[in-house]
Amino acid sequence: MDYSISVTIAISVYNVEKRISDTLKSCLEQDFEEYEIIVIDDKGSDKSIELVNEIMQENSRGNLIRIIDHKVNKGTGATRNTAIKNAKGKYIFFLDGDDEITPNCISLLYKKMEQSNSDVIVSSYVQENLTNKQQQIQQYPELVIESNYQLIQYIYYDKNHFTPALWNKLYSIDFLRRNDIRCVDHHLTEDQIFSFQIILLANKVTFCSDITYIYKEYQNSTMNLIANLNFSIRLCNEYIEIINFKKQAISTHLDKYPLLLFNILGESIYYASIISNGNNIKKDDKRRYVREITSADFPLNLLLGNKTSVFKSFFYVITCKLYFPIRYILIKHIFYNYFKFKLKRA
Repeated sequence: MDYSISVTIAISVYNVEKRISDTLKSCLEQDFEEYEIIVIDDKGSDKSIELVNEIMQENSRGNLIRIIDHKVNKGTGATRNTAIKNAKGKYIFFLDGDDEITPNCISLLYKKMEQSNSDVIVSSYVQENLTNKQQQIQQYPELVIESNYQLIQYIYYDKNHFTPALWNKLYSIDFLRRNDIRCVDHHLTEDQIFSFQIILLANKVTFCSDITYIYKEYQNSTMNLIANLNFSIRLCNEYIEIINFKKQAISTHLDKYPLLLFNILGESIYYASIISNGNNIKKDDKRRYVREITSADFPLNLLLGNKTSVFKSFFYVITCKLYFPIRYILIKHIFYNYFKFKLKRA
């Protein structure tokens, strides 16, 4: 397919008036020519879009920006899907409306994509906490992975870092559209299912050691809500949908991806431990969600075949097979404190 431009930068905009000017400025200062900027207006209540319009009028490259109006608030997942549908670029780069990219971000990732013919380019990034101003660098090695099986091994067997976030990556738009890779419109954690599809379907992924993305972390982010136990019914339902999607996605490949079974099971117990200690959920709802999210319906011989951590596999499997009142107590107290300890050390 012929594309009129090389790269689409897609920005989700919802109540980001304090940061959107800096975000757009970082996009307009790219040392690259053939690109467009799609701003998806998800109908926030502040002056974000007014600021975008001002920049379009005042900046010499303002004509690169086009706004897509959602009419009503649909959620971040829906803005990503709108971008995939409307992108004119051969490749697409997702940017949150309160983050920034380095001046060479698009040129560098575009060059790597053209040279490698990858489905996805993953770049290194800086995570900046806006509360305490601390920075954490996530730097990947220069690496090309030539199959989805190798990617699964790299992430799950070798336990290398791979953020599920959509940002910090350049995607082939053909790859996304051909495989119908989408976010779930209503999900707050829109990246989980999207990234899992990338892991299962990408035939070639290139990792880049250059830092090209600056992620701004806020106190009220979704991940902070999870860490602080401010877990809503909405998030409970989302995580059940995520776990069920992952189970279904690998159900026909159980022999090929045995460690993914273990990973999904561990993820289920992790979410269950948070839900069981949540501040905003009724006791009966907690028990219902924990029961549903920890229903282990995979073959035991495959689950216990995880040779990278036999004891942990055995403990996870046995936990999910326990009489529910005992399972609930174990998850609420033992596993919760175990995960809490791991997060503090991370």
